[in-house]
Amino acid sequence: MEPIQQVKQKIRNRLSAPVGHALLSKRDNDAYIAAFPRSGSTWLRTILVNILEPEAQGNPDVFNARIPAVSIRNASIINRLSSPRLIMTHSCWRPSMNKVVYLVRDGRDAFISSYHYHVTREGQDMTLEDYYQLYRREIYGRTWQRHTESFLLKGQQVLGGNLLSLRFDDLKLDTLHSIRGVCAFLNIDADDASIEHAISYASLENAKKIERQRQGDLADKNASFYRSGSNAQWQQAEYADVMREFERESFESLKLAKFLK
Repeated sequence: MEPIQQVKQKIRNRLSAPVGHALLSKRDNDAYIAAFPRSGSTWLRTILVNILEPEAQGNPDVFNARIPAVSIRNASIINRLSSPRLIMTHSCWRPSMNKVVYLVRDGRDAFISSYHYHVTREGQDMTLEDYYQLYRREIYGRTWQRHTESFLLKGQQVLGGNLLSLRFDDLKLDTLHSIRGVCAFLNIDADDASIEHAISYASLENAKKIERQRQGDLADKNASFYRSGSNAQWQQAEYADVMREFERESFESLKLAKFLK
């Protein structure tokens, strides 16, 4: 990536969400779905919207409208939503967030997924090592370490019971149980039948089917927005050198989020 592109990328990632948050009208009954990018927030949003609007059936246009992500462009859309609003954000914790479901994925997996999202999907010729250096400089936004600590330390301290921390691993392991807990936390009335229906239409297969219908077949599976959603992909030998550096710099945060003992 050329230096001028780095500057533009950094400005875009540093401004869009913070300015978007500043433009929102704060309401006491707002609730947020928060996650570091590439941590499963699209999957979680899809499930919740399928519960709230069963006819959505995984349609991204519906979940983007029903639970929009904070940005400058979306601020006016969010402000027009009726209360109680459910809002998605990739920002670090902010005092304006008074109720949060924090979805946290192993930072090593989130980083690998982020690499493919920013590099493979865009057809860039960049090694994982080079991408890691840009990541560390926060060209693509805050690091996983800073993001996670903002919620699980400061956010947890301030919000207490108004922060629900949900690990991506647990959401995958027992999706029904996890979504029951999220619905109870968000005061969404849903029985198991409606939750199971919502989960089925939020499957990776259905998401990729919709993606193919809209974009056609992809030459590289890593170029898909959805990829595999798998755990422990960071353990592949080709990632070993960068992952050792990632673990060294994020060790305490990985322990905090219970991905290391």
